[in-house]
Amino acid sequence: MSSQLLEKCINHLEHHGLDPVFRSHFGQVKSHLLSSADVASGLTRLTAQAKDFDDAACQLLELLLDEARMGLENDNEYAADFLETVEMAVEAGMSAGAIGHENLAVFAGLYRSADLPVPPAFIIDPTTVPRPQDFDDFDPSENLESIARDVIADGGSAYEVFNAIYMMQAAMPEEIQAFMAHHIATIDSSVFERCALFMLLSGSELVQEATITGLSDRLDQSVLDPATQTFLPMIRGWFTAGPVQAGLDRIIRKARAKSLPVQCDGSDLKIEEIVASVTDGAGAQSICVIMKQSSNTVLAMIMIKAGYGIKDSFLTPPAASDEAEQTIAELRVEIGADSISGDTLRVLLESALADGLKNGHLPAPGFLDVIEACNLFDLRPQALDLQALLNLADPERKIQEAAPQALGRWINDDLALDLLEPLTDSWFEDTAKTRDIVAQGRTSHSIETGIWKYLDTRRDIWARRFLQTAVMLREGKRVREWKTLTASAHGLMEGRPLKRIPLMEDVMDLTLDAASMKLW
Repeated sequence: MSSQLLEKCINHLEHHGLDPVFRSHFGQVKSHLLSSADVASGLTRLTAQAKDFDDAACQLLELLLDEARMGLENDNEYAADFLETVEMAVEAGMSAGAIGHENLAVFAGLYRSADLPVPPAFIIDPTTVPRPQDFDDFDPSENLESIARDVIADGGSAYEVFNAIYMMQAAMPEEIQAFMAHHIATIDSSVFERCALFMLLSGSELVQEATITGLSDRLDQSVLDPATQTFLPMIRGWFTAGPVQAGLDRIIRKARAKSLPVQCDGSDLKIEEIVASVTDGAGAQSICVIMKQSSNTVLAMIMIKAGYGIKDSFLTPPAASDEAEQTIAELRVEIGADSISGDTLRVLLESALADGLKNGHLPAPGFLDVIEACNLFDLRPQALDLQALLNLADPERKIQEAAPQALGRWINDDLALDLLEPLTDSWFEDTAKTRDIVAQGRTSHSIETGIWKYLDTRRDIWARRFLQTAVMLREGKRVREWKTLTASAHGLMEGRPLKRIPLMEDVMDLTLDAASMKLW
């Protein structure tokens, strides 16, 4: 069954690519693919035979690696086993001579593309690679500048140059990556200077320290760009105390001693609208800032996630208005987006920065481009506790100061609950704990009791989900749903029994369904 499923997916990708039919089918079968050791090992063998990243096997493995990464973040089953099987299959292929250095570069690139750590077994030992005949004539600056010219000629930006280099380095030892980062930071070019900032947000501590040393060496010869001087203090605030933050302090002082402090002018893009999705059950929220530049439209895409901060962020290339409008329409359908204000955007981003800082996660490198495009240079990490979030959702304290009878009516408003249903169909728990409760329960009553007890320990998490959505609905003038969400969150914070909050009954029912499906 698993091998047939794998073959069907590969055949469809080969003939039709990542079309809507495949994406729909993949959504239905991805759990089966991830749970099969035969699929993991078989797909690894097919990927080892691929000629490039566009091969169907590579595309499918990248999709599954991305699902596995999300699975690890969300405590889903199968993810760790799938990754372990792929790694073991690669190691077995290396031992048998079926997987060589060029294959390792492909596997490492796929892991890096899926935002997964590259396994040590995938790192190429340079002492085992034959030395090229022209090695002594190799000029890293010339090589890097050639990459940049090609990317820029194709309409790419500094971010695309960074991505090309970042992927190229995926299978390189950390020491070589650090050497390259240092060299990039010393090149007198605004493109590579921005690449150096991206590397501060994406590399290991060794790479980060090498980048800082390179920028310091660069300062011995010239001044830094205004944008870099503006970004460095911001980036410093995204690190906790330690060697990297201390190194950034030295760079900032050195840059200011070299020239007068300057403020980047930002971009000439005009923000037309900001839309955001409802926060899903895993705490992820997508945001899109729609901007105009002459007759073109540029989109700033941001994904924030509880426990991770700014998880992903990038700018889309400028597109004609009609093409952009189609993209935006598709996006609204895909993420169920509603409009939000610029002030709410700032609150969401500053809260996400604080969340990332607290949990040791730096913002995605592309967030720098988004900050510049949206002129958000004054963003600072600002934690948003539950009470502050409640005040944001209920600034006039209508819910907080309401009589108990009114709160009860709003919490149990059937029409509002029906209207909220399309927004809350992803609100459930799918963790090892909930799966264990269902698997070990002897009766339906004992299972429900166990789930209710577990959800009672998650009051703050679900109150935050409700309030994040309530803030959006309030701005969208959806008063009825706003009242129900805010009142339900207030009830969670005040200790109201979960069974007297219909939204939590829905969470419980969906949690039971999700856990039960995994057993069959």
